[in-house]
Amino acid sequence: FKAHYPKGLSNLSKATHAEADHFKAFLEVAHPNHPQNPFSNFEIKLRNYLLIQILYWTGCRPSEVLSLTLDDIGHDIDQPALRFIRRHDDINDPRKVQPTLKTQEREINIPPALYTDLEYYIRVIRPTFNRSKSHPYIFVHHKGGMKGSAMTDKAFSEAVIPKLKAVDKMFTNIQRRGFRIYFNERLSAQIDMHNEGVSEQILVAEKQGLYEEVKVLKSKLIKDGDEIDMRMMLNGHSSPESARPYLNRFAERKARDIHKRMMLDISSATKEIKNGRSS
Repeated sequence: FKAHYPKGLSNLSKATHAEADHFKAFLEVAHPNHPQNPFSNFEIKLRNYLLIQILYWTGCRPSEVLSLTLDDIGHDIDQPALRFIRRHDDINDPRKVQPTLKTQEREINIPPALYTDLEYYIRVIRPTFNRSKSHPYIFVHHKGGMKGSAMTDKAFSEAVIPKLKAVDKMFTNIQRRGFRIYFNERLSAQIDMHNEGVSEQILVAEKQGLYEEVKVLKSKLIKDGDEIDMRMMLNGHSSPESARPYLNRFAERKARDIHKRMMLDISSATKEIKNGRSS
């Protein structure tokens, strides 16, 4: 069935996608210290963990992770960041298929812990490969004839993700693209939490007759248009049409969850009636 779906962002709602708890478990297994991590040594475990952490925290595409260079790290101690830059046909990239940005350039903040782990990989592990000195790309191959050269998308998709997915059946629907969808769903959830908190403050202020404060609080509500602008910035979209499907997908998932709870309530009531008849 999936082979016949039209391609494009408008079909996000049809995409196979893992549940949030499956993503969380997958991230745990990918940690270098997890006993079920399937990779052979710490250096490879850390590289793969960093690849997945960047997908998780930035919502970027897999190709954008592999296009990161040493100069793309923002070293602000309080707000470290990654810069995603367009480098089509880069003369410094020896890969036959160059991973490049499909979206607009942007800068995304990352957690300090991720920054620290990245710095360790760059300063301690990466320099041990002689070929790494010939290019600026952060992530490199650790084995075989390509050792030290810039990591390819094929290696990421075929040598990293499948091994992690094989650890547990619950990871069946985990996809690299799914991290981008999951990032946007977490963003939607945070926006909902923000708006719910502000709405509660508005109700309290209205009851107290603090109408000026109500005006200020209402200006803090994140409206659909604001949310789309935020997505455009974080995802690197150049038009609202590209950002809206993520918002729609989250709304659809919420509707399905609510409908599921409604059906469970109905099933419970029906069961009680049936039990009543039996008695």
